[in-house]
Amino acid sequence: MIRMAVMMGLLAGFVPALYGQEIKVRVQGEGKVEVAPAVAPAPQEIEAPKPDWGGSSEALDRARRMIEDQARLEGMLMADGDLSDAERGRLVKEARERLDRDLAKLEKRERDNAVEKNPKDKAEEAHDIKKDRYRASVRALERDLLYRISALRKPGGRQFERNLDDLTDKIKDTYADLQDKLDDEPAATWSNTLEVARKYYDTYLAQVDKWSKEIGVDAAVPNADQRLREMTEELVLRAKRLRQIGGKKYEDELDATIDKIKDQFADLREKLEKTPPKGWAEILAAGEKLHKQFSADLDKWARQMGADEALPSPSEQLARLSRDLLDRISALRKQGGDRHEDALDSLEDKVRDTFADLKEKVLNQSREQWPRTLEDAARFHREFSEQIELWRLKITAGDRPIERPNTPEPVPSVGKGEYPEKDLPLPDGGHMDIVDGVRVARVGPLVRKQLGLENGLEVKEIADADAALARLGLEVYDIILEANGVKVDTRNGLREAMNGVKKGAEFSVVILRDGKRQTLTGKR
Repeated sequence: MIRMAVMMGLLAGFVPALYGQEIKVRVQGEGKVEVAPAVAPAPQEIEAPKPDWGGSSEALDRARRMIEDQARLEGMLMADGDLSDAERGRLVKEARERLDRDLAKLEKRERDNAVEKNPKDKAEEAHDIKKDRYRASVRALERDLLYRISALRKPGGRQFERNLDDLTDKIKDTYADLQDKLDDEPAATWSNTLEVARKYYDTYLAQVDKWSKEIGVDAAVPNADQRLREMTEELVLRAKRLRQIGGKKYEDELDATIDKIKDQFADLREKLEKTPPKGWAEILAAGEKLHKQFSADLDKWARQMGADEALPSPSEQLARLSRDLLDRISALRKQGGDRHEDALDSLEDKVRDTFADLKEKVLNQSREQWPRTLEDAARFHREFSEQIELWRLKITAGDRPIERPNTPEPVPSVGKGEYPEKDLPLPDGGHMDIVDGVRVARVGPLVRKQLGLENGLEVKEIADADAALARLGLEVYDIILEANGVKVDTRNGLREAMNGVKKGAEFSVVILRDGKRQTLTGKR
């Protein structure tokens, strides 16, 4: 919806009046703000002239589309209740980030509501979302003011403490009343409530800016202490990462560098405590200089150890592998319920212990020894993955079958010599892992052993529903054991068995589904 009074006038032929009550705000000298409960009618917006479009619905629709197209070109089209881009740009970082998170949640609700089938429920949710957009905008204005005031508290000291407390209370009361109006008043008044919230924002912001000048700081940017903290954290995190990459060889030197960073910035912050705000610029300049020196030292360490900081460290690689396994176990726990909880807990403990040992090993190794440890980690990841796959099959075949997905699962790559496949000529557009419309992969050795299988191919995706195997009714997670009387253990074996079936001839496939053997028959 286009948030411009003139455009609304063009579309609807009228501009609604602002609702009739406001809280009067008067800024007095000496930093005092008076908020009176007395109310007065808000000024009427100027009504736009009504062009003569003949009054027909078709003409009005054409005009609406023309205005909306122009608004899109000019970047003015936004959801009803949202702050403009210029207004959002004025918000301090914290308030803007909180608003972005609120709007992201609202956009997700709108996407979810778009598929709602019940018209009544859909309309009610759309109404609630629209109200929440107004609430988010009003809340963002309040947050911005409060964040700006919080930035003034420390530099302002006791001299401004009472004034800042009073203004904070008045802002909270004012915007609480506005939020109540959004809850109590009809939707037609919401835009007027937001306009009043903007007026209060401008009034309060003028007072905050006045105090900012008196104190000698900018309330819209981090204060000096916060900036020194940010520089310290940035340098320490980088040094810790280099320590992970460099291993024990560089551990002592980087630990000493970290201590040095903390001590010197702590000295600056202590000096800041004793210095009036007008002298902070000099201390910040010293902090920036110190930050530049330490950054150069860390650059030197990175070059000396040959580290590429853009690449994950061994510890980060181990954490990624461990996290992948733990996430999959967590998903299985939800599917399996209480029945398999103890077994999955035991498997999770083994994963955690194994990768904790690997992490400790990496931290005590030289850089040259890391590749071997990471190879061990990859091997453990494969072994645990096979166990997780086994549990998935068991849970699927149990009392609580899981929904079979329509999308393929990623097939892990294997080393040369594993799961050998012949190089057979394929038709144009053919794929090596798709046989007669079905994407398949060889069942892992551990899963075969636990299920007592000598062979088998797992169905990963139904890629072409009109192809021969797909027409049999195969489903994702089925394990194909035989095709036309021939045991199959590779994709090429399945392809050769199906190539032996002439067009129009009957054939059969033996599968394992939910722990039970079944035979499917059909015609090619």
